[in-house]
Amino acid sequence: MSSLGILFYNGPIQYETPETVIEIARTALDKGYKVRIFCFMDGVYSLMKGHERVPKEMINTEDAFKELISRGAEVIICTLTADQRGVKDVVEGVIKGGTPDLAEIIDEVDRFIVIT
Repeated sequence: MSSLGILFYNGPIQYETPETVIEIARTALDKGYKVRIFCFMDGVYSLMKGHERVPKEMINTEDAFKELISRGAEVIICTLTADQRGVKDVVEGVIKGGTPDLAEIIDEVDRFIVIT
């Protein structure tokens, strides 16, 4: 099985980075890829619970990441940057980790992309 690793570090609302990551991950899963996503810096905000008031024209990143996880994507949040930003309550199924996990993803996947 082919595998794809994704790193992103821009948060929701200000940037379309999370939406881009979500669409790439969905497409990769549709094509049978194993998908591993590492959320770093402001990207950790995308995994917070409580996105109920997201405008209808925007993707609810909480729901979208729940969907990706339910489809088999591995989503890792950097605990250091999450702690620094006060992000504590995250989407169920998110793995708490750090940069050694990112290094492992880079080493193990067939393709690795950074979305900024």
